[in-house]
Amino acid sequence: NSRARVLEAELYTRARELQELNERLRQSHAREREVALALQEAMLPPRRQVRPGRAAVRYRPAVGALNVCGDWYDVVDLVGGNRIGVSVGDVVGHGLGAAGVMGQLRSALSATSRVADGPAQALDVLGRYAHVVDGAESATVATTFIDFDARTVTYSSAGHPPPVLVHPDGRVEFL
Repeated sequence: NSRARVLEAELYTRARELQELNERLRQSHAREREVALALQEAMLPPRRQVRPGRAAVRYRPAVGALNVCGDWYDVVDLVGGNRIGVSVGDVVGHGLGAAGVMGQLRSALSATSRVADGPAQALDVLGRYAHVVDGAESATVATTFIDFDARTVTYSSAGHPPPVLVHPDGRVEFL
């Protein structure tokens, strides 16, 4: 009888310790998620980056406790005419690690796009850079250069789903 009480008290103590550990882990995960969300949002391009009236953006990150990812986009004015570059990418993983890799790749592609001859060259340079970034080996990206004067869209994809073109009549076309 006394042995059963000792065992019961020990089980109660262990259960309480597990409960406390579980709560600390939950709080730690919540803090990491909060920081990752703030980091992800801070790394999105500023609205002033592209001349007014050139692009409209609606970014909706994944929701849920485990869905802070490395998905990203970028819109940049390109050198030489009435042109913009639009990129969308994803880094495999969740949390701060994925958000950090996302920021490195987005920044590198933003800089590369401004001097590249086209989207394929920009992605080629980004691919070389990605080889030295831990966590970038499974990243995907699609980038598009839009020339408003020539009325052309040039794009390239590195494992990412293709861009979608929405025509004035509402038709949707995967490029």
